[in-house]
Order: sequence, then C-alpha cells, then structure tokens
Amino acid sequence: MFPNVSVRIVLVTHTDWSRSRDINGKETVVNKPLSFPWAAGKTCEVQYTEQHPNKMHRFEQWNNKFTVVGFETIEVPAGKFKAIKVDEEGRWMAA
Repeated sequence: MFPNVSVRIVLVTHTDWSRSRDINGKETVVNKPLSFPWAAGKTCEVQYTEQHPNKMHRFEQWNNKFTVVGFETIEVPAGKFKAIKVDEEGRWMAA
C-alpha cells in the first residue's frame, strides 16, 4: 500500500522513552533518547549495538535521531489535548 514507508514498533517502557533489558537478571536501561524538559528543536541521537538481544538475533544495531517538532492541540472523542510531536529518523538492523 505504501511502498516507501517502513513501520517499526518499539516497546517504550518508561515516560522518558527509555528502553530496558534484562541483563544478568537485573532490569537495566539500555538507552534514554529524550530527557526533559522537551522544547521545540531539541534533538537526541541514539546509537548502540546490542549483542544477543533475543533468541532470533545475534545483534541489533540502532542509529536514530529524535527531534521535538513542537506542541500542537489534538482533538479526539475524549476532548482536546495539548500534545508534543516528535519526529524520528534512522535505521535499525539485526542479524
């Protein structure tokens, strides 16, 4: 349907968008892409390689840049809310 669009689902487990992994039985934050406070124009880059993250991959490599675009008002059936828009570009590779 959209040949040039790739969608990736990332499990975000904390309000600061950090990701955690179980390392030797201890929950450990492996990256923390955005720190507060957020403001338009703020950027953060996440680059790391994780060895043996699961049974399917020998490694996963992340190279992403997050940019806070700004605040906007969205309207949904529950009402109007002030939201923050964050763009992400980059790549993820696994083998």
